[in-house]
Amino acid sequence: MPAADRSDDSVWRRYRRHGEVTAEKRRHAWTWTTSTGQVMHAHAGDWAVTDDAGVERSVAAGVFEATHTRVAERQYRRRGTVLARRATQQELVATLEGHAVAHEGDWIVQGPRGEQWPVPDDQFRKTYEGPVD
Repeated sequence: MPAADRSDDSVWRRYRRHGEVTAEKRRHAWTWTTSTGQVMHAHAGDWAVTDDAGVERSVAAGVFEATHTRVAERQYRRRGTVLARRATQQELVATLEGHAVAHEGDWIVQGPRGEQWPVPDDQFRKTYEGPVD
């Protein structure tokens, strides 16, 4: 992407979630590893979410229920909007599950309750539309 276009991406803008995921609410705490190797800690009652690329992650119970609609057994449609900006350098992001690294070019996404998480650029482009503001 040309540098001029990237500068616009580095400010917070609104994006719409889209797509479907497979999910199940877990009764026990568990850990999972991000694509960049950080070990994240999910709590009992959080949702284990798997996207169409087979990548699993956790989503806090209240956050999941506010941002997904059930469409079939274990299938949910993503809904709502988020704020997002592109990381212009490596950043440490405090997520609900622990600290994660956003590398230059990744996106930092902020949910409706202020929770944040990094998303690799290719995944962001598949699961968010916009900006919508």
